[in-house]
Amino acid sequence: MSEQLEFVICAAAIGAGANSGRNAYWMVAHYAIGIVFAALLMGVWGLDWVRHPTLLPALLVGMSSIVAPFFIMQPAFGAGIAASKLPIRTLRVCAAS
Repeated sequence: MSEQLEFVICAAAIGAGANSGRNAYWMVAHYAIGIVFAALLMGVWGLDWVRHPTLLPALLVGMSSIVAPFFIMQPAFGAGIAASKLPIRTLRVCAAS
């Protein structure tokens, strides 16, 4: 199965349209969230970390950016913690891609 077809199947399974007209909004939100995580990294570890970066703080913030959607964004969208309210079929279709 081609990557484009897999994306369309997964997007359809979760109720998202490929060109829903909200793409610009979500793109801005995506970059804003990334900027917030970068600011969090600099805010917690300071400018000294920026001058002499180490791996551990970057890994901690990176892992939090992966974990946050499961406990903040998915419940906010009504999918439950770690998308627990989504049908199993949806999870299988998206996991297969």
